[in-house]
Amino acid sequence: MNHLKSLPEKTEPSLIKALSSFKSILTWLGIGLLRLTSYLPYSILMNLGDVIGSLIYKVSPHRREISKINIKLCLDIKDNELDTLVKENFRAIGRGVFEMAIAWWSSDKRIKKLDTRVLNKEVLEDTQTGALVLIKHSTHLELDLRLLSQHFDLTGMYKSQTNEAINYVMIRARNNYIQGSLTNKEAMKAVRWIRSGKNFLYAADQDYGLKVSKMVPFFGHSAATVTFPALFLKKDKKIISVNFILHEDPRYKLMKEKVKNDEIGNIVSCFARRRGNRFGIEIYAPWTDLSSSTLIHDIQMTMSINKSKPVRVFAEAVIRECKEYDSHDAVMAIMKFDDGSLASFETSWVLPKNQPVKIGSRKSKNSKMAHSDNKI
Repeated sequence: MNHLKSLPEKTEPSLIKALSSFKSILTWLGIGLLRLTSYLPYSILMNLGDVIGSLIYKVSPHRREISKINIKLCLDIKDNELDTLVKENFRAIGRGVFEMAIAWWSSDKRIKKLDTRVLNKEVLEDTQTGALVLIKHSTHLELDLRLLSQHFDLTGMYKSQTNEAINYVMIRARNNYIQGSLTNKEAMKAVRWIRSGKNFLYAADQDYGLKVSKMVPFFGHSAATVTFPALFLKKDKKIISVNFILHEDPRYKLMKEKVKNDEIGNIVSCFARRRGNRFGIEIYAPWTDLSSSTLIHDIQMTMSINKSKPVRVFAEAVIRECKEYDSHDAVMAIMKFDDGSLASFETSWVLPKNQPVKIGSRKSKNSKMAHSDNKI
């Protein structure tokens, strides 16, 4: 095989198609206005996004109803909680429009000023082998891509838009910060790119049909899930998932700074406790387990401050309330590191729903989400 043919190439969109209809003229006017507003301060754009999102919520009853149906299929929540969640989702969509504009047209200098941090950079710094980097279709996806591109050479996949003007602008913008891009019908070419040592971004949360998917449980319902990442993993390739955890929480940052600055001496032992109420069971147990959804964060945080390597783990779990979900009620674990230090972990999600919970020094009076008693 000619190795040069596997190297990334930038897709060149058609300007003629982008200008070929009256509809595209209206789209271009909107794109021009969006580009002008993209130069406003970030805080103003986020406020505008909230307004735009709230307006979309009011004028799009069909989309509003789809959102409610999908959420009710996944979560057993009251109508007022459902309305609050859907409204916030639409506001996030509004903010996402302006975050997309920032990603497409802002200078590198402005992007670097955004308050962000990339963790575990070393995982992607070795590009000799290449990696399949899993991302998700969040409302800030475009900004995620631009931020990641500041640190790594990336290639990726896109789905062609029916509106040719938007398709043209999106591809041209991404060509400025992504080395190469493919359509969702060119998966095999992506494999060749990864084999050549490139990092390839792939959003696996789309339904591309049963020819490339399998039906798997998702929140208690069968959903088409692409098999490409699983098939790729069988070939002993590297798969990395991009997500956000607790490293920017002020409490955790303070702890890490004190350890880094040697203010508390050598680490002898660590203790982490995370106890949630039964609301967590209803939300997470149908599709994940206690260790993957909660315990993993404390283990990762402990390993990030203790530079020694874990050499042994002992853990026990109990299954009672979550038996129907085949998940744990509570897990306790002890980890030993090669320098002799220890870490112990306790996590559960079976406290009563009305259990008052403190997060740091703040009391959560009204929120019924994210209940936890975190100590470390």
